[in-house]
Amino acid sequence: MINKENIPAEFNKNNQQTLSSMKYGKIDKVYLTKLLMQHKADQENFGKGYPVSEDLAICIDIIIKKTLGSQRWRSYTEDWREEMFGRATYLALKYCHNFNLDKLNEKSKNKDPYYYIGYIATRACQQKLKDLKKVSKYIKFTELNE
Repeated sequence: MINKENIPAEFNKNNQQTLSSMKYGKIDKVYLTKLLMQHKADQENFGKGYPVSEDLAICIDIIIKKTLGSQRWRSYTEDWREEMFGRATYLALKYCHNFNLDKLNEKSKNKDPYYYIGYIATRACQQKLKDLKKVSKYIKFTELNE
């Protein structure tokens, strides 16, 4: 049996990490940091509406899927998890340009950009879950009164 945690990240000839190695959660820290810093520089040069690169979008998608695959979020229905995924994707794409490597090195215990995006995803899921519970409570209350 192959231990997936010991498999190193694979790169192609263009120095881009391969999608197959990313799916196992082996997103290289240096590569992800480079993508985030490049996006931050692009936002500063071309304006706030500049889109993320395809590689960064794939990395964000994989990180969010792995975050939602954790034990914490498995008990919710597929519809709710889909809503949480949408909210997490929106906020991760919206705030990924705020990644600051210097500030992360000073204040954070975990200096991993994977953790940064995972934290955004977790907070987005918590916010969406709070909203969904309010809506669910409202629906139950109105049906009981009818």
